[in-house]
Amino acid sequence: MAHLDLDTDALAAASSGLRAAAAALAGASTAVGHDDARAAGDPVLAAAVADLFAAWAPTHRGLVSAVEHLATALAHAAETFEAAEGMTAEGLAALLAPSTAAAGPRRDQAV
Repeated sequence: MAHLDLDTDALAAASSGLRAAAAALAGASTAVGHDDARAAGDPVLAAAVADLFAAWAPTHRGLVSAVEHLATALAHAAETFEAAEGMTAEGLAALLAPSTAAAGPRRDQAV
C-alpha cells in the first residue's frame, strides 16, 4: 500500500518563496535604453549588449511566468491536501465515535 506524507506548511512556504523569487526576477529589467548601451564605451559592445538583452527578454518573461505558475500550483496543492486531511480526520472520527443522533434509539439499548 502506498504511503503519502506531505508537509502542507512546507508546501505553502515554498509557494511564498517562489512568489518572492518571481517578483525579484520580474524586477530585474531586461530593457536596455540607448544611454545604457552607450555606457559600454564601445559602439560594437553597446550594440551587442542591446542585442543580448533584446534576445533575453522573451525568455525572461517566460521564466517569470513559469515561476509564478509553480508558486500558484504549490499553494493549491497545500490547500487541497490540507482540506483532504481535514475531511479524512472528520470521516475517521465519525466512524470511531458516531453521534447518538445518527445512531438511533436502538444504539443506546443494552444488548
